[in-house]
Amino acid sequence: DGTPIKRVNSFKYLGVVLDESMSGECHGKELVRKCAGRISFLYRYSSLLDQRTRSLLCTSLLQPFIDYCSSSWYDSISSRTRERLDVIHRRMIRFVFSFEPRHHVDLSHFKRLSWLCISDRVKYFKLIHVFKVKHGLAPSYLSDRFKRVDNMHSYNTRGSKRNFSVSDETCNSLKSFSYTAVKEWNLLPSSLKELNSIPRYRYMLYVSQRLNVVIKQFLHSDQFTTVHLLFLNRSSITTCNIRNILIAHVNLP
Repeated sequence: DGTPIKRVNSFKYLGVVLDESMSGECHGKELVRKCAGRISFLYRYSSLLDQRTRSLLCTSLLQPFIDYCSSSWYDSISSRTRERLDVIHRRMIRFVFSFEPRHHVDLSHFKRLSWLCISDRVKYFKLIHVFKVKHGLAPSYLSDRFKRVDNMHSYNTRGSKRNFSVSDETCNSLKSFSYTAVKEWNLLPSSLKELNSIPRYRYMLYVSQRLNVVIKQFLHSDQFTTVHLLFLNRSSITTCNIRNILIAHVNLP
């Protein structure tokens, strides 16, 4: 209608702040500011709340802000903004456990709350999106960007029916959802890719992510030397054997 369009550096659309470079940086900074204000407000009443209530408040009032559309913007933000988001996440844990402001937070605290760190939660959501794409549950504007390997060539390879192909188009943006989600999906074990029920897939994917947290914690613990020696004394080590040894020596929830 001839109305001039005003140029702006950023614009909020459907709850996500879009900047002119589509980097997600403006949204990440806005998220840090908003979550910092909310957790400071919660701290005023922390003495009146028990641990369960504090955890519920964090997962209902703070975590949804971080999770919202995270698969579209998280991989593009700077490492500094990611670290600031991690600081917010650690503040949430200190609030739940009533720790001192400088109390060290490690993977064991995430494990006690059955929480995933932000990067693992983003990976979890991306892999759920890919599962929906695979089973025709995603909208066409998303599923059209994913091509299965067996549709790209006729060779009967090991992952041709389960994996997706990384196209030249997606390679142009190595931080885009369509690139990172395909790379992470192709690394999943076949047992997860072959599931057909989305509730079962969600549960098994969450268990897999939690096991990764346990392994990270285990590799930095004193138990690593003990289990490493067990590996050396075994003639045949398989993925199943390693997992059983880890479960036997680490308190896996």
